[in-house]
Amino acid sequence: MSIDKKVVDYSVYLVTDSSLVPESSSLVRQVEEAIRGGATIVQLREKEAETRDFIEIGKKIHELTRKAGIPLIINDRLDVVLALDAEGIHVGQDDMDIPTIRKHLGPEKIIGVSVSNIEEARQARVDDVDYVGIGAVFGTQTKNLKKSPMGTGGVSEILMVLNDDEEEEQSASGETNGNKLARRIQSVAIGGINQSNAESVIKESFSAHDHLDGVAVVSCIIGAEDAFKATKQLKETVVEALDIMKSRTIRELLAATTYMVAAVAETSPFVHHMTNTVVTNFSANMTITVGASPAMSECVEEFDDFAKIPNSSLLINMGTATFEGLARFQAGMKAYYKQNRRVVLDPVGAGASQHRKNVLQQLLELGGFAVIKGNEGEITAAAGVEGAKVRGVDSVGSESIEKRFEIVEKLASTTGSVVLMTGEEDVLVHHDKKNTRKLLFRNGHEYLSKITGSGCVLGSLVTAFSACFEDAFLATGAALLLYTIASERAVETGRVHGPGSFVPALIDQIYQISQESQNRDSSWISRAKVYPY
Repeated sequence: MSIDKKVVDYSVYLVTDSSLVPESSSLVRQVEEAIRGGATIVQLREKEAETRDFIEIGKKIHELTRKAGIPLIINDRLDVVLALDAEGIHVGQDDMDIPTIRKHLGPEKIIGVSVSNIEEARQARVDDVDYVGIGAVFGTQTKNLKKSPMGTGGVSEILMVLNDDEEEEQSASGETNGNKLARRIQSVAIGGINQSNAESVIKESFSAHDHLDGVAVVSCIIGAEDAFKATKQLKETVVEALDIMKSRTIRELLAATTYMVAAVAETSPFVHHMTNTVVTNFSANMTITVGASPAMSECVEEFDDFAKIPNSSLLINMGTATFEGLARFQAGMKAYYKQNRRVVLDPVGAGASQHRKNVLQQLLELGGFAVIKGNEGEITAAAGVEGAKVRGVDSVGSESIEKRFEIVEKLASTTGSVVLMTGEEDVLVHHDKKNTRKLLFRNGHEYLSKITGSGCVLGSLVTAFSACFEDAFLATGAALLLYTIASERAVETGRVHGPGSFVPALIDQIYQISQESQNRDSSWISRAKVYPY
């Protein structure tokens, strides 16, 4: 059998250990069931086996992998690879060097190596291996660890350099590899990974420009009473997580979010609210919670002074849409645009009346909004699409996801703004000359729809984040993730018994996440349910 190593699927990488096999089964049977359940590559790792026994068991397992069209990798033993004509070999840092192995196996065989730090990852690039096993991520009983587990943060650090095309030679004498990376090196995480943590490992182990290609597992399949079921469950989890993390836009957002939350607290942007009277206190508290500085003012005489404050931004909330308010909105926009500051528009109740539609139209004609944020009815009205389903200032009913993206893209395209449509599922789009970025978010607790001003205070967060960062798309996505994930955590505290007790718990959790982010704890972001579209 000939396998093209350029298209090998590393998503569920099974490593064997005969000592873990249940009494009711055999190693061959466990591997067979695992392959049937979706294992995509098998490594035969039998440290205690004699050469003859190793080869005999290898023949049986190779027959299974050949039939399934997946590679068989042999751990450490070059002689066994040659005897079986297996598809590849995996070695550790203390085993035979890669150039010697390549010389014996030729260019078509797969060579993988274990790496546990940045220096080993860079050497793997120099040696031009096909994949690396990164770990150990967590503690494991299947291998005696010489080093402490690296955690997902350690995996991320390795991924930052593993396929970094920006790392070039430092001198002609060869201080580094002397060439840019010719091709991408695949990667799997290993060490204590199982069905319960595989998703979080994949979602937490990434860099802005790279991601894992799979997870390597041992005991959770080899030791399972039902290896087929265990593998199938793992495969479904891993494939869904990998599909999400293959999106560079998502990786950039998740990589930036924790940093942005911390940076907002450290920068303390000034957020000027021109908002409705119903939410002033809630909005001010929410702004303070993330470390920003709020001001609620519709006094035209102080707009110019406010706009000159470093890291200032303006939120225009149309909740109180009087003719006098329109004039103040326009004056505020002009003051902030004069200082090249960000302005965010929340077209509250835009489709509720003809008057509000007129106010919105005049604001859009002045233009220049960094972000436009609203519910489905508001964004539909802003996009000039007929059929906005509203009752007063509330949006009722919902279009299909496809239709919602179509509406948001229309507004983003015509205004040049980042557009966020909130709802049970949140839609975020930015359209520019180079590309269109589109994401779908599914975080958030239902209590957000049962309190006054939930959308308005999200506008406060979006404005605070937009003041600090040039990329308003990522800033808006980060603010949204902070808000919606905090809402889920608030209910999980056990102190929430309804919408009334939800609000203080929500504020507490946003503060808590801000503190965690400032302490470089990014584990909360693994809860993100964000998808490419």
